[in-house]
Amino acid sequence: MIRSIFLVASLLAGATACGGSDGDADDAPAATSIEDTTTAPVDEGSTLPSTTGSGLAPFCSMFTSLQGEVPEEYVGSADHVTDIEALLAVAPTDVASEIDEYRAFLASGVVDASIDPESTQFDNWPSEIQAAILDVQAFANDAC
Repeated sequence: MIRSIFLVASLLAGATACGGSDGDADDAPAATSIEDTTTAPVDEGSTLPSTTGSGLAPFCSMFTSLQGEVPEEYVGSADHVTDIEALLAVAPTDVASEIDEYRAFLASGVVDASIDPESTQFDNWPSEIQAAILDVQAFANDAC
């Protein structure tokens, strides 16, 4: 079965599992608006990009590449975690903690299609993970 994901997992197909049981993108939760998109100060030694100028280009490119449908087995897999880690590496400070929360959730092994196919469904994930994914998706929709 194919699932529509963000990114990475919604953060997100990569990054996120947003599809319903039939895999239609229409079943995906709508992105919410961002309440506060202020940029946190970035230390001069920080490798996190800012949310202005070309600092968003790598994040937007990676985020876009993680959109689309993937096999159900991808969601929660080592490849999925690797893709979310790559997104985290280029994430603006505005959403880095949300992406890291999603990465940790996937890396925990709780999402495993071979053990529990229902575990790959976004609606079955903890509300804080759903909120983190939706925040990242809203940020990307607005910033990219």
